[in-house]
Amino acid sequence: MVTKTTREFMKPVEVAEAIGVSRTKIYWAIQRGEIPAVRIAGMLRIPRAWVDAKIKAALQNTESEAR
Repeated sequence: MVTKTTREFMKPVEVAEAIGVSRTKIYWAIQRGEIPAVRIAGMLRIPRAWVDAKIKAALQNTESEAR
């Protein structure tokens, strides 16, 4: 069984919740090419690895600015 934490792709609403923005902003960013997404069976999905990498990079930038 695949659980939410092991899926390779996330729904736009899940990405929005993870980073604290509206899902509309996620859809706009996808349309502008800022967020990579694939369409699977008519539904947009975002690679979890990309989301994790962006969050990690943002946290590292925040930590280095705090020093």
